Amino acid sequence: MGMVLVGFFSTSSVEAKYRAGAQKAFKDNEYGRAKVFYARVLDDDPMANPRDWLSYADVLAATGEEPRAKSILDQLAPDEKPGYGPAHERKATNIAAKLGESKDPDKLSKLLHHLTYGNDDRSIACLKAWSTYYMAVNEPTKALDKMDMVAKIDPNYLPVVAHMFGQQGDEAQKWKLAEKSVQHLSLELERDPMNHQNRIRLAQMMLVIDREDDAGTTLLEGLAIKDDATIRTALAAYSVHRFAKEVERNGKFTRKLNFLAKALQFDPKYAPAYTQMVFLFRRNRDDSERKEVKRRLLEMVTSGQGAALAHFALSDLYGIERNAEQMQWHAEKAYSMDPGLTVVANNLAWLLAHAEDPDLDRAMELARDVVKTAPNQPEYLDTLGTVLMKRGEYDDAIDVLERALPAISSKKNVHEKLAFLYEKIGQDTIADMHNQQARGIATAPRIQ
Repeated sequence: MGMVLVGFFSTSSVEAKYRAGAQKAFKDNEYGRAKVFYARVLDDDPMANPRDWLSYADVLAATGEEPRAKSILDQLAPDEKPGYGPAHERKATNIAAKLGESKDPDKLSKLLHHLTYGNDDRSIACLKAWSTYYMAVNEPTKALDKMDMVAKIDPNYLPVVAHMFGQQGDEAQKWKLAEKSVQHLSLELERDPMNHQNRIRLAQMMLVIDREDDAGTTLLEGLAIKDDATIRTALAAYSVHRFAKEVERNGKFTRKLNFLAKALQFDPKYAPAYTQMVFLFRRNRDDSERKEVKRRLLEMVTSGQGAALAHFALSDLYGIERNAEQMQWHAEKAYSMDPGLTVVANNLAWLLAHAEDPDLDRAMELARDVVKTAPNQPEYLDTLGTVLMKRGEYDDAIDVLERALPAISSKKNVHEKLAFLYEKIGQDTIADMHNQQARGIATAPRIQ
Protein backbone atom coordinates (compact mmCIF):
# COMPACT_ATOMS: atom_id res chain seq x y z
CA MET A 1 0.00 0.00 0.00
CA GLY A 2 2.91 2.34 0.87
CA MET A 3 4.55 1.86 -2.52
CA VAL A 4 1.29 2.67 -4.36
CA LEU A 5 0.93 5.90 -2.40
CA VAL A 6 4.45 6.93 -3.31
CA GLY A 7 3.65 6.37 -7.01
CA PHE A 8 0.39 8.24 -6.73
CA PHE A 9 1.72 11.28 -4.88
CA SER A 10 5.20 11.46 -6.47
CA THR A 11 7.06 14.62 -5.51
CA SER A 12 9.90 14.22 -7.98
CA SER A 13 10.80 17.69 -9.27
CA VAL A 14 11.44 16.34 -12.76
CA GLU A 15 8.13 14.52 -12.80
CA ALA A 16 6.36 17.61 -11.47
CA LYS A 17 7.98 19.68 -14.23
CA TYR A 18 6.76 17.30 -16.94
CA ARG A 19 3.31 17.19 -15.42
CA ALA A 20 3.10 20.99 -15.29
CA GLY A 21 4.33 21.18 -18.90
CA ALA A 22 1.67 18.68 -20.00
CA GLN A 23 -1.08 20.60 -18.24
CA LYS A 24 0.00 23.92 -19.75
CA ALA A 25 0.30 22.40 -23.23
CA PHE A 26 -3.21 20.95 -22.93
CA LYS A 27 -4.59 24.31 -21.78
CA ASP A 28 -2.89 25.99 -24.75
CA ASN A 29 -4.34 23.35 -27.15
CA GLU A 30 -0.82 22.10 -27.93
CA TYR A 31 -1.82 18.45 -27.76
CA GLY A 32 1.31 17.07 -29.41
CA ARG A 33 3.51 18.62 -26.71
CA ALA A 34 1.08 17.43 -24.02
CA LYS A 35 1.48 13.84 -25.28
CA VAL A 36 5.27 14.09 -25.13
CA PHE A 37 5.22 15.40 -21.57
CA TYR A 38 2.72 12.79 -20.37
CA ALA A 39 4.84 10.01 -21.94
CA ARG A 40 7.59 10.99 -19.45
CA VAL A 41 5.22 10.84 -16.47
CA LEU A 42 2.97 7.83 -17.07
CA ASP A 43 3.58 4.36 -15.61
CA ASP A 44 2.53 1.17 -17.35
CA ASP A 45 -0.33 0.63 -14.90
CA PRO A 46 -3.04 3.34 -15.16
CA MET A 47 -4.22 2.62 -11.61
CA ALA A 48 -0.75 3.41 -10.25
CA ASN A 49 -1.04 6.99 -11.49
CA PRO A 50 -4.75 7.47 -12.35
CA ARG A 51 -4.89 11.27 -12.27
CA ASP A 52 -2.28 11.64 -15.01
CA TRP A 53 -3.77 8.83 -17.06
CA LEU A 54 -7.19 10.51 -16.92
CA SER A 55 -5.62 13.75 -18.13
CA TYR A 56 -3.85 11.82 -20.89
CA ALA A 57 -7.19 10.34 -21.96
CA ASP A 58 -8.48 13.92 -22.30
CA VAL A 59 -5.54 14.73 -24.57
CA LEU A 60 -6.25 11.68 -26.72
CA ALA A 61 -9.94 12.56 -26.96
CA ALA A 62 -9.05 16.12 -27.99
CA THR A 63 -6.90 14.79 -30.84
CA GLY A 64 -9.60 12.45 -32.16
CA GLU A 65 -8.14 9.28 -30.66
CA GLU A 66 -11.44 8.32 -29.06
CA PRO A 67 -10.87 4.52 -28.99
CA ARG A 68 -7.59 4.89 -27.04
CA ALA A 69 -9.15 7.47 -24.72
CA LYS A 70 -12.12 5.16 -24.09
CA SER A 71 -9.81 2.22 -23.41
CA ILE A 72 -7.97 4.19 -20.72
CA LEU A 73 -11.25 5.39 -19.21
CA ASP A 74 -12.55 1.80 -19.11
CA GLN A 75 -9.43 0.69 -17.23
CA LEU A 76 -9.72 3.54 -14.74
CA ALA A 77 -13.48 3.12 -14.25
CA PRO A 78 -14.65 -0.41 -15.11
CA ASP A 79 -18.36 -1.01 -15.71
CA GLU A 80 -18.49 -3.92 -13.26
CA LYS A 81 -16.40 -2.84 -10.24
CA PRO A 82 -15.06 0.22 -8.39
CA GLY A 83 -12.17 2.15 -9.88
CA TYR A 84 -10.85 5.71 -9.85
CA GLY A 85 -13.58 8.10 -8.64
CA PRO A 86 -13.03 11.04 -11.03
CA ALA A 87 -12.97 8.60 -13.99
CA HIS A 88 -16.28 7.11 -12.84
CA GLU A 89 -17.66 10.64 -12.70
CA ARG A 90 -16.40 11.32 -16.23
CA LYS A 91 -18.09 8.18 -17.56
CA ALA A 92 -21.29 9.02 -15.71
CA THR A 93 -21.47 12.52 -17.19
CA ASN A 94 -20.73 11.12 -20.67
CA ILE A 95 -23.57 8.59 -20.36
CA ALA A 96 -25.97 11.19 -18.94
CA ALA A 97 -25.19 13.64 -21.77
CA LYS A 98 -26.12 11.01 -24.38
CA LEU A 99 -29.09 9.52 -22.53
CA GLY A 100 -31.78 11.84 -23.92
CA GLU A 101 -35.22 10.24 -23.60
CA SER A 102 -33.77 6.73 -23.43
CA LYS A 103 -35.00 4.36 -20.73
CA ASP A 104 -32.54 1.64 -21.75
CA PRO A 105 -32.01 -0.50 -18.60
CA ASP A 106 -28.39 -1.28 -19.48
CA LYS A 107 -27.49 2.41 -19.90
CA LEU A 108 -29.32 3.34 -16.70
CA SER A 109 -27.58 0.54 -14.79
CA LYS A 110 -24.16 1.72 -16.00
CA LEU A 111 -25.04 5.32 -15.21
CA LEU A 112 -26.02 4.38 -11.64
CA HIS A 113 -22.84 2.31 -11.22
CA HIS A 114 -20.54 5.14 -12.29
CA LEU A 115 -22.46 7.74 -10.31
CA THR A 116 -22.21 5.58 -7.19
CA TYR A 117 -18.43 5.23 -7.42
CA GLY A 118 -17.77 8.71 -8.78
CA ASN A 119 -20.17 10.50 -6.46
CA ASP A 120 -19.03 14.01 -5.61
CA ASP A 121 -21.64 16.39 -4.16
CA ARG A 122 -19.30 19.31 -4.85
CA SER A 123 -19.24 18.58 -8.59
CA ILE A 124 -21.91 20.30 -10.69
CA ALA A 125 -21.37 17.80 -13.52
CA CYS A 126 -21.95 14.87 -11.15
CA LEU A 127 -25.05 16.42 -9.58
CA LYS A 128 -26.54 17.13 -13.01
CA ALA A 129 -25.87 13.53 -14.03
CA TRP A 130 -27.66 12.33 -10.88
CA SER A 131 -30.61 14.56 -11.79
CA THR A 132 -30.69 13.08 -15.29
CA TYR A 133 -30.70 9.58 -13.81
CA TYR A 134 -33.52 10.30 -11.37
CA MET A 135 -35.65 11.89 -14.10
CA ALA A 136 -35.09 8.82 -16.29
CA VAL A 137 -36.28 6.49 -13.51
CA ASN A 138 -39.30 8.70 -12.74
CA GLU A 139 -38.09 10.07 -9.43
CA PRO A 140 -38.47 13.83 -10.11
CA THR A 141 -38.30 14.84 -6.43
CA LYS A 142 -34.78 13.40 -6.10
CA ALA A 143 -33.83 14.95 -9.45
CA LEU A 144 -34.95 18.36 -8.22
CA ASP A 145 -33.05 17.92 -4.96
CA LYS A 146 -29.83 17.38 -6.94
CA MET A 147 -30.49 20.42 -9.17
CA ASP A 148 -31.28 22.49 -6.09
CA MET A 149 -27.79 21.61 -4.86
CA VAL A 150 -26.39 22.69 -8.25
CA ALA A 151 -28.08 26.10 -7.91
CA LYS A 152 -26.62 26.54 -4.42
CA ILE A 153 -23.12 25.95 -5.81
CA ASP A 154 -23.66 28.14 -8.88
CA PRO A 155 -26.59 30.63 -8.77
CA ASN A 156 -26.45 30.92 -12.56
CA TYR A 157 -28.42 27.65 -12.60
CA LEU A 158 -31.31 29.18 -10.63
CA PRO A 159 -33.44 29.91 -13.77
CA VAL A 160 -33.05 26.31 -14.98
CA VAL A 161 -33.96 24.86 -11.61
CA ALA A 162 -36.92 27.22 -11.21
CA HIS A 163 -38.21 26.04 -14.59
CA MET A 164 -37.82 22.40 -13.54
CA PHE A 165 -39.86 22.97 -10.36
CA GLY A 166 -42.54 24.65 -12.48
CA GLN A 167 -42.67 21.65 -14.80
CA GLN A 168 -43.29 19.42 -11.78
CA GLY A 169 -46.13 21.65 -10.57
CA ASP A 170 -44.32 23.14 -7.56
CA GLU A 171 -45.22 26.76 -8.20
CA ALA A 172 -44.20 27.92 -4.70
CA GLN A 173 -40.62 26.66 -5.09
CA LYS A 174 -40.51 27.94 -8.67
CA TRP A 175 -41.48 31.42 -7.44
CA LYS A 176 -38.95 31.29 -4.59
CA LEU A 177 -36.08 30.31 -6.88
CA ALA A 178 -37.11 32.89 -9.49
CA GLU A 179 -36.94 35.61 -6.83
CA LYS A 180 -33.44 34.44 -5.83
CA SER A 181 -32.48 34.41 -9.49
CA VAL A 182 -33.69 37.99 -9.96
CA GLN A 183 -31.57 39.11 -7.00
CA HIS A 184 -28.49 37.27 -8.31
CA LEU A 185 -28.86 38.41 -11.93
CA SER A 186 -29.52 42.02 -10.88
CA LEU A 187 -26.14 42.05 -9.13
CA GLU A 188 -24.47 40.42 -12.13
CA LEU A 189 -25.97 43.06 -14.43
CA GLU A 190 -24.71 45.87 -12.20
CA ARG A 191 -21.21 44.45 -12.65
CA ASP A 192 -21.56 44.09 -16.42
CA PRO A 193 -24.44 46.09 -17.99
CA MET A 194 -23.26 45.06 -21.49
CA ASN A 195 -24.02 41.38 -20.88
CA HIS A 196 -27.25 40.88 -22.85
CA GLN A 197 -27.52 37.18 -21.96
CA ASN A 198 -27.75 37.97 -18.24
CA ARG A 199 -30.11 40.85 -18.98
CA ILE A 200 -32.44 38.58 -20.94
CA ARG A 201 -32.35 35.88 -18.25
CA LEU A 202 -33.15 38.54 -15.66
CA ALA A 203 -36.16 39.73 -17.67
CA GLN A 204 -37.37 36.16 -18.06
CA MET A 205 -37.20 35.56 -14.31
CA MET A 206 -39.01 38.87 -13.68
CA LEU A 207 -41.85 37.60 -15.85
CA VAL A 208 -42.04 34.43 -13.74
CA ILE A 209 -42.76 36.53 -10.65
CA ASP A 210 -45.18 38.82 -12.55
CA ARG A 211 -42.89 41.85 -12.73
CA GLU A 212 -43.89 42.45 -16.32
CA ASP A 213 -43.18 46.19 -16.51
CA ASP A 214 -39.77 45.77 -14.86
CA ALA A 215 -38.90 43.06 -17.39
CA GLY A 216 -39.75 45.39 -20.28
CA THR A 217 -37.77 48.26 -18.76
CA THR A 218 -34.76 45.99 -18.23
CA LEU A 219 -34.77 44.94 -21.89
CA LEU A 220 -35.30 48.49 -23.20
CA GLU A 221 -32.35 49.69 -21.12
CA GLY A 222 -30.28 46.99 -22.80
CA LEU A 223 -31.40 48.19 -26.24
CA ALA A 224 -30.29 51.72 -25.34
CA ILE A 225 -26.90 50.48 -24.15
CA LYS A 226 -26.19 48.12 -27.07
CA ASP A 227 -28.63 47.74 -29.96
CA ASP A 228 -28.21 44.29 -31.51
CA ALA A 229 -30.25 41.37 -32.82
CA THR A 230 -30.12 39.45 -29.52
CA ILE A 231 -31.84 42.15 -27.47
CA ARG A 232 -34.31 42.95 -30.26
CA THR A 233 -35.42 39.32 -30.48
CA ALA A 234 -35.77 39.25 -26.69
CA LEU A 235 -37.98 42.35 -26.84
CA ALA A 236 -40.08 40.74 -29.56
CA ALA A 237 -40.51 37.64 -27.39
CA TYR A 238 -41.41 39.85 -24.42
CA SER A 239 -44.06 41.64 -26.50
CA VAL A 240 -45.61 38.33 -27.60
CA HIS A 241 -45.62 37.27 -23.94
CA ARG A 242 -47.55 40.43 -23.07
CA PHE A 243 -49.97 39.66 -25.90
CA ALA A 244 -50.57 36.18 -24.45
CA LYS A 245 -51.26 37.70 -21.03
CA GLU A 246 -53.81 40.07 -22.60
CA VAL A 247 -55.50 37.07 -24.21
CA GLU A 248 -55.67 35.35 -20.79
CA ARG A 249 -57.19 38.52 -19.28
CA ASN A 250 -59.61 38.89 -22.19
CA GLY A 251 -58.08 42.31 -22.84
CA LYS A 252 -59.07 44.78 -25.52
CA PHE A 253 -58.36 43.98 -29.16
CA THR A 254 -56.31 47.15 -29.65
CA ARG A 255 -53.94 46.30 -26.76
CA LYS A 256 -53.43 42.77 -28.06
CA LEU A 257 -52.73 43.96 -31.59
CA ASN A 258 -50.39 46.70 -30.38
CA PHE A 259 -48.25 44.19 -28.50
CA LEU A 260 -47.89 42.11 -31.66
CA ALA A 261 -47.12 45.20 -33.71
CA LYS A 262 -44.40 46.14 -31.20
CA ALA A 263 -42.95 42.66 -31.48
CA LEU A 264 -42.58 43.11 -35.23
CA GLN A 265 -41.09 46.57 -34.79
CA PHE A 266 -38.37 45.08 -32.61
CA ASP A 267 -37.78 42.05 -34.84
CA PRO A 268 -39.62 41.94 -38.20
CA LYS A 269 -38.59 38.30 -38.68
CA TYR A 270 -39.85 37.00 -35.32
CA ALA A 271 -42.04 34.12 -36.51
CA PRO A 272 -44.14 33.66 -33.30
CA ALA A 273 -45.52 37.18 -33.72
CA TYR A 274 -46.91 36.27 -37.15
CA THR A 275 -48.37 33.05 -35.74
CA GLN A 276 -50.19 35.08 -33.08
CA MET A 277 -51.41 37.55 -35.72
CA VAL A 278 -53.16 34.63 -37.43
CA PHE A 279 -54.52 33.47 -34.06
CA LEU A 280 -55.90 36.97 -33.36
CA PHE A 281 -57.53 37.11 -36.80
CA ARG A 282 -59.11 33.67 -36.36
CA ARG A 283 -60.36 34.51 -32.86
CA ASN A 284 -62.02 37.81 -33.80
CA ARG A 285 -65.14 37.79 -35.97
CA ASP A 286 -65.48 41.56 -36.16
CA ASP A 287 -64.80 42.67 -39.76
CA SER A 288 -63.12 45.94 -38.77
CA GLU A 289 -60.75 44.12 -36.38
CA ARG A 290 -59.90 41.52 -39.01
CA LYS A 291 -59.19 44.29 -41.53
CA GLU A 292 -56.82 45.91 -39.03
CA VAL A 293 -54.85 42.68 -38.58
CA LYS A 294 -54.62 42.31 -42.34
CA ARG A 295 -53.53 45.94 -42.71
CA ARG A 296 -50.70 45.49 -40.21
CA LEU A 297 -49.45 42.46 -42.12
CA LEU A 298 -49.64 44.31 -45.42
CA GLU A 299 -47.55 47.06 -43.83
CA MET A 300 -44.87 44.45 -43.10
CA VAL A 301 -45.01 43.37 -46.76
CA THR A 302 -44.62 46.92 -48.07
CA SER A 303 -41.88 47.78 -45.55
CA GLY A 304 -39.70 45.04 -47.04
CA GLN A 305 -38.92 43.67 -43.57
CA GLY A 306 -40.18 40.22 -42.73
CA ALA A 307 -42.08 40.19 -46.02
CA ALA A 308 -41.86 36.42 -46.54
CA LEU A 309 -43.35 35.69 -43.12
CA ALA A 310 -45.99 38.39 -43.61
CA HIS A 311 -47.03 36.85 -46.95
CA PHE A 312 -47.20 33.45 -45.26
CA ALA A 313 -49.44 34.83 -42.49
CA LEU A 314 -51.64 36.53 -45.08
CA SER A 315 -51.95 33.22 -46.88
CA ASP A 316 -53.32 31.74 -43.66
CA LEU A 317 -55.76 34.65 -43.21
CA TYR A 318 -57.16 34.16 -46.70
CA GLY A 319 -57.38 30.45 -45.98
CA ILE A 320 -59.56 31.24 -42.96
CA GLU A 321 -61.74 33.35 -45.28
CA ARG A 322 -61.77 30.49 -47.81
CA ASN A 323 -60.28 32.70 -50.51
CA ALA A 324 -58.25 30.04 -52.31
CA GLU A 325 -56.88 32.36 -55.00
CA GLN A 326 -55.39 34.90 -52.56
CA MET A 327 -54.28 32.11 -50.22
CA GLN A 328 -52.19 30.50 -52.95
CA TRP A 329 -50.90 33.83 -54.28
CA HIS A 330 -49.48 34.86 -50.90
CA ALA A 331 -48.05 31.38 -50.30
CA GLU A 332 -46.26 31.61 -53.66
CA LYS A 333 -44.88 35.01 -52.74
CA ALA A 334 -43.67 33.76 -49.37
CA TYR A 335 -41.92 30.79 -50.97
CA SER A 336 -40.29 32.85 -53.74
CA MET A 337 -38.88 35.25 -51.12
CA ASP A 338 -37.57 32.55 -48.80
CA PRO A 339 -37.47 29.00 -50.22
CA GLY A 340 -35.80 27.84 -47.02
CA LEU A 341 -39.01 28.18 -45.02
CA THR A 342 -40.08 24.54 -44.97
CA VAL A 343 -43.51 25.22 -43.52
CA VAL A 344 -44.21 27.63 -46.39
CA ALA A 345 -43.06 25.09 -48.99
CA ASN A 346 -45.15 22.38 -47.33
CA ASN A 347 -48.30 24.48 -47.32
CA LEU A 348 -47.73 25.56 -50.90
CA ALA A 349 -47.38 21.92 -51.95
CA TRP A 350 -50.67 21.17 -50.19
CA LEU A 351 -52.40 24.10 -51.94
CA LEU A 352 -51.06 23.14 -55.37
CA ALA A 353 -52.31 19.57 -54.89
CA HIS A 354 -55.78 20.70 -53.86
CA ALA A 355 -56.29 23.56 -56.36
CA GLU A 356 -59.11 23.42 -58.91
CA ASP A 357 -56.45 22.85 -61.54
CA PRO A 358 -53.83 20.97 -59.43
CA ASP A 359 -50.14 21.11 -60.31
CA LEU A 360 -49.14 17.71 -58.96
CA ASP A 361 -45.65 17.74 -60.47
CA ARG A 362 -44.67 20.95 -58.70
CA ALA A 363 -46.44 19.85 -55.52
CA MET A 364 -44.41 16.64 -55.60
CA GLU A 365 -41.13 18.51 -56.08
CA LEU A 366 -41.86 20.82 -53.15
CA ALA A 367 -43.12 18.06 -50.85
CA ARG A 368 -40.09 15.82 -51.53
CA ASP A 369 -37.67 18.69 -50.83
CA VAL A 370 -39.44 19.50 -47.56
CA VAL A 371 -39.33 15.89 -46.36
CA LYS A 372 -35.62 15.68 -47.23
CA THR A 373 -35.06 18.67 -44.93
CA ALA A 374 -37.30 17.39 -42.10
CA PRO A 375 -37.77 13.63 -42.64
CA ASN A 376 -39.57 12.95 -39.35
CA GLN A 377 -42.08 15.80 -39.37
CA PRO A 378 -45.48 14.04 -39.58
CA GLU A 379 -47.39 16.94 -41.20
CA TYR A 380 -44.80 17.13 -43.98
CA LEU A 381 -45.03 13.36 -44.51
CA ASP A 382 -48.82 13.71 -44.68
CA THR A 383 -48.49 16.30 -47.45
CA LEU A 384 -46.08 14.13 -49.44
CA GLY A 385 -48.26 11.04 -48.96
CA THR A 386 -51.35 12.97 -50.08
CA VAL A 387 -49.60 14.23 -53.23
CA LEU A 388 -48.45 10.67 -54.04
CA MET A 389 -52.02 9.44 -53.54
CA LYS A 390 -53.39 12.07 -55.91
CA ARG A 391 -50.77 11.04 -58.48
CA GLY A 392 -51.93 7.42 -58.26
CA GLU A 393 -48.64 6.22 -56.73
CA TYR A 394 -50.50 4.17 -54.15
CA ASP A 395 -47.74 1.92 -52.76
CA ASP A 396 -45.39 4.86 -52.18
CA ALA A 397 -48.22 6.87 -50.65
CA ILE A 398 -48.92 4.05 -48.18
CA ASP A 399 -45.26 3.90 -47.14
CA VAL A 400 -45.13 7.64 -46.46
CA LEU A 401 -48.49 7.94 -44.71
CA GLU A 402 -47.70 5.00 -42.43
CA ARG A 403 -44.57 6.86 -41.36
CA ALA A 404 -46.70 9.92 -40.60
CA LEU A 405 -49.44 8.10 -38.70
CA PRO A 406 -47.85 7.44 -35.24
CA ALA A 407 -47.02 11.09 -34.46
CA ILE A 408 -49.54 13.11 -36.46
CA SER A 409 -52.36 14.95 -34.69
CA SER A 410 -54.93 14.51 -37.50
CA LYS A 411 -54.96 10.70 -37.31
CA LYS A 412 -58.54 10.43 -38.58
CA ASN A 413 -57.61 12.00 -41.94
CA VAL A 414 -54.59 9.74 -42.36
CA HIS A 415 -56.56 6.58 -41.48
CA GLU A 416 -59.15 7.55 -44.11
CA LYS A 417 -56.47 8.03 -46.76
CA LEU A 418 -54.84 4.71 -45.88
CA ALA A 419 -58.23 2.96 -46.07
CA PHE A 420 -58.71 4.41 -49.57
CA LEU A 421 -55.20 3.40 -50.64
CA TYR A 422 -55.40 -0.18 -49.32
CA GLU A 423 -58.74 -0.62 -51.07
CA LYS A 424 -57.16 0.59 -54.30
CA ILE A 425 -54.44 -2.09 -54.14
CA GLY A 426 -56.92 -4.83 -53.23
CA GLN A 427 -56.13 -5.14 -49.51
CA ASP A 428 -59.75 -4.88 -48.32
CA THR A 429 -59.18 -6.32 -44.84
CA ILE A 430 -56.55 -3.68 -43.99
CA ALA A 431 -58.74 -1.01 -45.59
CA ASP A 432 -61.65 -2.00 -43.32
CA MET A 433 -59.41 -1.83 -40.25
CA HIS A 434 -58.30 1.72 -41.13
CA ASN A 435 -61.93 2.72 -41.68
CA GLN A 436 -62.80 1.36 -38.23
CA GLN A 437 -59.93 3.32 -36.70
CA ALA A 438 -61.08 6.49 -38.48
CA ARG A 439 -64.67 6.08 -37.26
CA GLY A 440 -63.42 5.84 -33.68
CA ILE A 441 -61.70 9.24 -33.83
CA ALA A 442 -63.57 12.54 -33.49
CA THR A 443 -63.32 14.75 -36.55
CA ALA A 444 -60.75 17.52 -36.22
CA PRO A 445 -59.70 20.22 -38.67
CA ARG A 446 -56.39 19.71 -40.46
CA ILE A 447 -53.84 22.17 -39.15
CA GLN A 448 -50.94 23.25 -41.31
